[in-house]
Amino acid sequence: MSELSTKEITYLPGVGPKKAELLKSELKIQSYEDLLYHFPYKYVDRSRTFKIREIDSTSSHIQLRGKVVALNSVGQGKSQRLVARFADETGEIELVWFKFIKQIKTGIDPKAEYIVFGKPSKFNQTYNIVHPEMEKVDESKPRLTSGLQAFYNTTERMKKGYLNSKGIQKMQQNIFLSFKGAISETLPAYIVQQYKLMILDQALRTVHFPPNSKALEQAQFRLKFEELFYIQLSILKLKNQRSLRIQGHIFANVGDFFNHFFYNNLPLNSQVHKSV
Repeated sequence: MSELSTKEITYLPGVGPKKAELLKSELKIQSYEDLLYHFPYKYVDRSRTFKIREIDSTSSHIQLRGKVVALNSVGQGKSQRLVARFADETGEIELVWFKFIKQIKTGIDPKAEYIVFGKPSKFNQTYNIVHPEMEKVDESKPRLTSGLQAFYNTTERMKKGYLNSKGIQKMQQNIFLSFKGAISETLPAYIVQQYKLMILDQALRTVHFPPNSKALEQAQFRLKFEELFYIQLSILKLKNQRSLRIQGHIFANVGDFFNHFFYNNLPLNSQVHKSV
């Protein structure tokens, strides 16, 4: 991991000086390695794509596929919102944004097909999704968020600087896309084999972009094993250093004074001595 620890986060595609300063001040992230070890706090299943007609009051986060068939700004000033009608072959749903209206409006392509992800709610007998995630469909590129989607801790200051959970996920993706080769292993090969651990490169990729829950469990076990392994090594190192530095007092001979004190003043040894 030494190579990744020397790569400054400033130079990661999509970051730059301003976001790098935010990452440093808010999360103490300064290198590629720091970012890779900023793990998600939860995951949401994105392995299934729903039809709009399947949405009901019990639906949590869902994923839809379709097109934006209408796009309008409603209201004025602080009450202004952007409302889109999103449709598939089974029906329509409203997508609503209260922030970043101008950027979103200019970025939507009415001819393109999108993957939409968010939590549906019901308003005036109509289902809508507020501030959904939108991803343009590109069949030529693999989707890293087609399994379980990771969610990352952020701060209000980071969100104001366009660094929300989705932004961090995008940066994680850019690390794997820009870093050539596999991430170097940190554990000895015999330990990896003995405990049937996932290799580090695969574990880090999986913990950020898990294809399924079983793979995620294996990745998390590997990373937890590594953390505890090095904690234990650190404890043993401190113990050995202390043993070498503090030798203690060595008694060449044990005489009557010690034996008298040991057998007559310590309760446990006194009882053992008498019983013998």
